[in-house]
Amino acid sequence: MYVKLDSVTVKWNSRRWVLSLECQVAITAQTHPSDTIVAGDFGVVRRVTLSDGVVVPTIDVSWEEKRFYQRGLKNKRKFSRNWKKVARKISKLE
Repeated sequence: MYVKLDSVTVKWNSRRWVLSLECQVAITAQTHPSDTIVAGDFGVVRRVTLSDGVVVPTIDVSWEEKRFYQRGLKNKRKFSRNWKKVARKISKLE
């Protein structure tokens, strides 16, 4: 890595000192150490299957979302329009 300092400004702004630096930084391009390429296939039954045969397990967070909507459902008037919307969302998660 190469750093070249172009300018430095120091000033007082009635309460504190302010230091401003302007510099140029040259960063070398980083290469990945691996020579193999792995591709992923997104499917319906299995969420992700990689080209080397590894199956990534699905993350099921629907129970948290269902719990969230059920907490909101208890505060709604039964069979109101908003109650029906939330009940529909819960039934989609089941």
